[in-house]
Amino acid sequence: MKRIFISGAITGKLNNNEGAFKDAAQILRQMGYIAIVPHELMQQIDCTGFTHDDYCKVCCAELLMCDEMVQLNGWQNSKGAGYEKSICDLFKIPYTSIEDFISKNEQ
Repeated sequence: MKRIFISGAITGKLNNNEGAFKDAAQILRQMGYIAIVPHELMQQIDCTGFTHDDYCKVCCAELLMCDEMVQLNGWQNSKGAGYEKSICDLFKIPYTSIEDFISKNEQ
C-alpha cells in the first residue's frame, strides 16, 4: 500500500488546521492509501520543549519514507510545507495538490 504524506499549513491556523488534515486523511484512507498526518505523528512522541524546527524535522523524516505527498490549500504560506516540498524536489518524491491527487486516482 502506498504511503501518502499530507502537507499543509499548521502554525497560526485555527485548531492547527487539524480539520483539513483529517478530511484529507479520511479520503485517502477510503481510497486505500496509508495517510501520514503530521498531527498524528506528534501524538506518538513526547514533544515537550519542541521548537517549530523540531516539528519540521520529525515531519521531514517521515516524508522520506513516503511514496508521494499531497498538498492542502494554503501550503504556500507555511514554512514547514515549503521544507517538505524542497525534500520532495531533492529526493524525487512526487507531489501534487490533494484535489489533483483525488481526481487522478478516483476509480
